[in-house]
Amino acid sequence: MHDLKAQQRARFLAPLRGMPSSAVVELSRKIGEHVIRSPFFQAAGAALPYRAMDSEVDTDAVRAAGNASGKLLYCGLALRRTGGLEFVRVAPGEAPDRGACCTCKPTGDEAFRPGQQPVLVIVPRVAFDRSRARLGRGRGYYDRKVRRLRPPADILGLTFNMQLASSLPRDAHTELGVLCCTEACHPRMPDRPD
Repeated sequence: MHDLKAQQRARFLAPLRGMPSSAVVELSRKIGEHVIRSPFFQAAGAALPYRAMDSEVDTDAVRAAGNASGKLLYCGLALRRTGGLEFVRVAPGEAPDRGACCTCKPTGDEAFRPGQQPVLVIVPRVAFDRSRARLGRGRGYYDRKVRRLRPPADILGLTFNMQLASSLPRDAHTELGVLCCTEACHPRMPDRPD
C-alpha cells in the first residue's frame, strides 16, 4: 500500500510542480472565492486553513477574509518531535511564515481548543478522489489531528482540477468525508462518515 500511495503522489505532484506561478495565483483566487462564499466558511467562528507550499492552492485570500470577518484563525504547526500537529492561533493581520510539511510557523502561542462555534478545517492534499478520499504527503499530520476533533469540524480540501482522481488507494489512515473545492466547482457539504 505504501508503494502504491508513493506512486500516486509522484503522479499528481509532477504536473503540480510544473504549473506556472501565474496559473497558481489565478486558480487559487477562484477557489478562494468559492470558499469565502460557501456556507461553511460563512458559518464558521474559527477557521483552520493550511499554509500553502510548493504549488498548492494558496489560502491567503481565505485567511484575509477570515480576518476581515472576525473569525478566529489558526494554522497547523508540525511537532516533529512527536509526529503530531497542533493548530496555533494567528493574530489578525499576522501572516504566518511558510513552514515544512504543509504547515506554517505562527507566532501566536494559543493552541486551538474546540468550543461551541462551528469550525472549518481546510486541509492540504496531493489528490482527492470522487468519493472524497484524500491523499496527503504521507506524514499523516492532518489525518491524525482532524480525526480527534470533537465535535467534528467541517473539513474542506482545496485542489486544482488536475488533482482529482477517479479513485485513490485506501487504508486505515485515508481521510474520508473531505469536501473538495476546485476552480470549477462550488462546495457542497458531504455526508459525515460515521
